[in-house]
Amino acid sequence: MSWRDGRSRPVVRKVYFTEQEWGKACALWRAGGGHRTFSAHARELLMWGSVRRVVIPADTDRLAHEVARIGVNVNQVAHRVNARGHREPGDVQEMESLLREAVGILSRICKDAQDRIDGSGWQS
Repeated sequence: MSWRDGRSRPVVRKVYFTEQEWGKACALWRAGGGHRTFSAHARELLMWGSVRRVVIPADTDRLAHEVARIGVNVNQVAHRVNARGHREPGDVQEMESLLREAVGILSRICKDAQDRIDGSGWQS
C-alpha cells in the first residue's frame, strides 16, 4: 500500500530552504493565520501568488452570554418536565423557540463573517 492511496493530493514536490529562509517562511505562515498547515499556505502562494488574511473578530463575550442565557432557559424547561414526569404541548414549542433563537444568533455571526470575506476581495 502506497502513501498516495486515498490522498486527494498525490503529487509531491520538494523545496529547499536555508535555515534563515525556513525561519522567515515559517514566520510568514504563522503570521498569515488561516492555514492549518504549511503545505496549504505554500500551495496557495504557489498557485495564486498571494495569501490574504481576513480577520473575523467574533464577539465571544456576547456570544457566550447569549448561549448561557439560552442554556439556562433550556435547563428550566427540562427541570419543569422532569418535575411533572411528562411534557406539556407548550414545552416543545418553548424548546423550538429557544433553538430558533440560538440558530439565529449563529446565523448572524456567519453572515457577518461572510460579509467580511466578501468585502476583502478574497475569492475561492
